[in-house]
Amino acid sequence: MNNSQIEELAACPVCGHAAFSLWIRTKDFSISQEDFDIVSCKKCGFKFTNPRPAESAISRYYDSSNYISHHDEKRGLMPLLYKWIREHITLKQKRKWIEQMLPHKGKLLDVGCGTGHFLLHMQKHGWEVTGIEPAAEASKKVKENGIQVYSHLEEAAPHAPFDAISMWHVLEHVHDLKGYLQKLKKLLKPDGYLFIAVPNINAYDAQLYGAHWAALDVPRHLYHFAPSHIRLLLENNKFQLQKTIGMPLDAYYISLLSSEYRSGRKKWIQAFYHGSLSNLRALKDKNYSSLVYIVNKINQ
Repeated sequence: MNNSQIEELAACPVCGHAAFSLWIRTKDFSISQEDFDIVSCKKCGFKFTNPRPAESAISRYYDSSNYISHHDEKRGLMPLLYKWIREHITLKQKRKWIEQMLPHKGKLLDVGCGTGHFLLHMQKHGWEVTGIEPAAEASKKVKENGIQVYSHLEEAAPHAPFDAISMWHVLEHVHDLKGYLQKLKKLLKPDGYLFIAVPNINAYDAQLYGAHWAALDVPRHLYHFAPSHIRLLLENNKFQLQKTIGMPLDAYYISLLSSEYRSGRKKWIQAFYHGSLSNLRALKDKNYSSLVYIVNKINQ
């Protein structure tokens, strides 16, 4: 990348402190094979990829059939397993979480909707749905199902306010955290809920795999959240955390990818063992490999 394609943050995106140190150097194992640094804020400890591709230059790091949420055509055991779990478990699970908070079905905005499987599932169960997806190939597939999808968050304003806004593994990709959260707040009903799923840097599998932990996913993942940093970020942006839920299945998927990044091949038995161990530890400390934060805004 040339200098115009790179940006370096001068302050922590969570607390604003201007001093940080190198935490770990890792690489983009799935697409470019380029090296990237993750730094740690010296005040709050928040970890973020720095320097990083500018927003105008990052699209090439998503342009691969390896990125399953943007492509449905990839074959093989792992994509098939991913799709089976999505269709039979995770879509129903996500709907359950939303409908526990919002028993009266209303309007849903799914940010980073990929090829639209969650939107289609929610529409079939009585929700009025809208999607945000900047990837042209993925959004085309959403439109083919007759669902309204936009490239940018601002374009969803005519459909607002929304009862629920979901971001399943999206917040870690957003360049302007504060600005994006403020835009989400304007789109959300006063009594609506925001559902944010992100990887958890405090998880046991993150500690186990270190620089090879697949959920680091540099440079697509710009931020590497711990629960304390999510709480601070929400508090600073006038959101209130209502509930945190673990995503145990992610530990197996992430451990399988991590085993390949570390050894050059997928180690299914080892990954199952490490994923199970991570989940067993999370029963005590709640540090699941991924966490869902259910949030509402503080109405002033």
